[in-house]
Amino acid sequence: MQELIQVFVSNLGNRSRRMLELLREQDIQQLGQVVHQLKGAGGGYGFAEITHRAAEARLGATLPPSYLEFLRATNGLLQPFSYVAACGGDFWPVGDLDWFAVRNTEWIEAYDGVDDASGKVGPERFVEELRGTLELSHGGDSAVYLLNPRVTGADGEWETWFFATWSPEVERFRSFEQMMRTRYGQFAAGASEGF
Repeated sequence: MQELIQVFVSNLGNRSRRMLELLREQDIQQLGQVVHQLKGAGGGYGFAEITHRAAEARLGATLPPSYLEFLRATNGLLQPFSYVAACGGDFWPVGDLDWFAVRNTEWIEAYDGVDDASGKVGPERFVEELRGTLELSHGGDSAVYLLNPRVTGADGEWETWFFATWSPEVERFRSFEQMMRTRYGQFAAGASEGF
């Protein structure tokens, strides 16, 4: 394995030059393929940071610090039980992260024309925010965790949402860390069986 890692590391310079060349040529499709290959290879050789940075390049955004720490420790998270009522589902591994709008057009269409998740008709602010969120989880009870880059603190943290079709309002947290600490407190107190 050590020899394979050495070969991988020795080829990083060539890969970097190739990515810069594709960027200068504005060949975004080919650049995306090279970044995707690097992401997969980096994670396979134990270089999780390459995988995280490649995901950021693919998404076109710098992920917030507390969420990156979560990914470094877990690379996603499965719920403690196979079914947890009213939860946000399992957290995606970094390679599967994507914008909410990519996988959930039907949710966005359902909320088009409302100002917030409570269904108040008004300006398009809520649905525009929803379109721009990053989906962190899947498989929940019509509920997901999302990161909202439109609300970013000076510390680089993004607002974190718990969004459920059955809830009248989005539950908003200042950061991913605050959401996780809140959910852990609820779990430890016996108020929930998962996230």
